[in-house]
Amino acid sequence: MIKITFYSLLFVCMIGCYKDAIPTPTLPTEKLTFLDSIQVWQQIIQPDSSSCGGGFVFSIGDKAIFVIDFYTDISTLVHGRNADTGQKSWGLPPNSIIQSVSHAVLTDAQKLFVNSWGKTAIIDPYTGNIAWEYNVKENPNTGGNPRIGYFRNKLFQGIFSAESFPSVGHLLCTDDGSPQWDTLFTVRKIENNDFSPMFIEPVSGMILPNSDTVIVFSIGSWSLAQNRGKGDLIALNLTRDTLQWRIDDFDVDLSSEVLPIVNGKVYANSNAKVACVDVATGNVVWEAKDFSLGKLGSNMIAVGNRLYINTSEWDGLYCLDANTGAKLGKSSNYGNVGELKHYNGRIYFTSAGDGKLHCVNATTMREEWAHLPSNNRIDSRSSFAFAGIAIDTVRGYLYTSDHFFALCFKLPE
Repeated sequence: MIKITFYSLLFVCMIGCYKDAIPTPTLPTEKLTFLDSIQVWQQIIQPDSSSCGGGFVFSIGDKAIFVIDFYTDISTLVHGRNADTGQKSWGLPPNSIIQSVSHAVLTDAQKLFVNSWGKTAIIDPYTGNIAWEYNVKENPNTGGNPRIGYFRNKLFQGIFSAESFPSVGHLLCTDDGSPQWDTLFTVRKIENNDFSPMFIEPVSGMILPNSDTVIVFSIGSWSLAQNRGKGDLIALNLTRDTLQWRIDDFDVDLSSEVLPIVNGKVYANSNAKVACVDVATGNVVWEAKDFSLGKLGSNMIAVGNRLYINTSEWDGLYCLDANTGAKLGKSSNYGNVGELKHYNGRIYFTSAGDGKLHCVNATTMREEWAHLPSNNRIDSRSSFAFAGIAIDTVRGYLYTSDHFFALCFKLPE
């Protein structure tokens, strides 16, 4: 009886784990939706029709680069495609470098910097060749998931002691040519307030009028004793190897993305507020609070004298005056808005709330269109939820994915 029950359960599990293949769509002779009318190409991501999750997309030269995670085996596929046809130019097999990528950055030196749990790597985006790999966990007493960043041919990552609540964290830096990491900054748990450093977020940077190089980043910590978190905003002067300024306990849950820097000001946000801080002095120029619903997200971009920031719940997209923090407008409610991209007076993003690709007029904040993937007509699992996007400004193309296919659309001018 035990054997019969065991094999019955095994049979049920095998059936439940079988991947239903998504039918390969053929483009209709008539354009049935708006996205059909602007679609340039689509190419299946995996031949076995595995469903993928979120990821990162980049545009560089004649290539569209996709860094995609898969639900089925928690693996990552990194591949480059021809920008005009979508044909795969190169591809790294799942888990050949890293498993379950957590961050990826395309550097000014035209290199792809990726990382996951304890490993980072540099990839040539034109060929897929791996320039170097670095395993953080090979170092004694280090662990965690390093966040990465880039500024002026320098790569940055944060690492932590291998504990559930780390006692120490380090911000490391190296030239993008080789992984010779130097420690720029160290934060330690202080016993009397018991804050453990949990995250060192990606850096942003600028050159001051006196030619000094300054980087800005945040550190997120958690106190078991106080049952609360805090975020510190920090600026380091790399030219003088000194602390430029530090704002302790700036707020809770600071942005996990690179902070925009424009005209000597860095714009930082938490779940509850946006602030403008002078990069040279650390003085807070203004703060904007009292957003009507939900929480602010981590995706904020600066376009001219305007800031655009998403929300992690059902509260749409906000537009702020970058000089004063005044709220200039808000778009419709979408739910869990992803990364924001600006092109020709429009803001493009995906939403996990409705699974659509959205286009919002950057001036009026009115939505011009929002659509599910055309493939959703064939398989309801097809969605833009959590999909990365990239814009090719030379071709006017937008690259993204719908969980099964890499997609390219021609954007309106």
